[in-house]
Amino acid sequence: GQYTIADGYAESLLADYSIATKDQYTSMYDDIDFTEVIFSLERAIGDSYDNQGTGGGGWAGSLFAFVDATSSGSPFMEMSRSVYNLLAETDDVRLTRNLNVDESTIDTSYQTNDNYLNDDVLLVFKYPGGAQPLLNDLKVFRASEMLLIRAEAAADADEYTEAAAFLNQLRNARYGSNQTPGYSFTTQEEAFGAILDERRLEFLFEGHRWVDLKRLGDRGGRGIERDLKENQNYPGDFGGDEIPNTDYRFTLPIPLSETTANGGITQ
Repeated sequence: GQYTIADGYAESLLADYSIATKDQYTSMYDDIDFTEVIFSLERAIGDSYDNQGTGGGGWAGSLFAFVDATSSGSPFMEMSRSVYNLLAETDDVRLTRNLNVDESTIDTSYQTNDNYLNDDVLLVFKYPGGAQPLLNDLKVFRASEMLLIRAEAAADADEYTEAAAFLNQLRNARYGSNQTPGYSFTTQEEAFGAILDERRLEFLFEGHRWVDLKRLGDRGGRGIERDLKENQNYPGDFGGDEIPNTDYRFTLPIPLSETTANGGITQ
């Protein structure tokens, strides 16, 4: 919430780190281009994190597949349909960087297909690995996040034209051309909602979404959004296609070790 300080630091970093172009953005997750990478954790074959999979943060791609980022690579996690629908039929490079388009099976009639779980397979491609499948450097801070921090600071100060300009700069870079119409806001909720929408795509599969929604969900009118078809497989009262920030399921459960040690604790 210390937006004045945060905005100053973000502006300073953006003076030294440029926003990646479409080609640079793709190459960044192949560990080839570092234009907008401010800080990352190097992961290399034979280092102390190699062969540790998800447990040691070595093979980031093993969060989504056992062998490699292909249809025959034993994938077990997919891109959500709600995210894919936002990116489908656009020139946004975040689609082809996050989805293995060539290996995925995209069912345009998934909403009416009873076998869509097998016919609609959206394979994650953000961390395909280089010399070692699924092994990529972990990007911690990037210039794009600094731009989004500046957008937050502007929105908090009711400077909506400036907030929109920061978001449009990022969006235009990811599309490779100026997008019309661009963002424009008249309220804080509109601005923070758009910031959350861009963060959802920009940091897809990087572990930001839950924290982002807890931080800004109420200010931007956003919660967990899922495709209704996907939710058919969830047990219990998922509640349609969205979970608001006030839902109890947003709270992390008490660890089993604690409830086992103290029978007086109830979940």
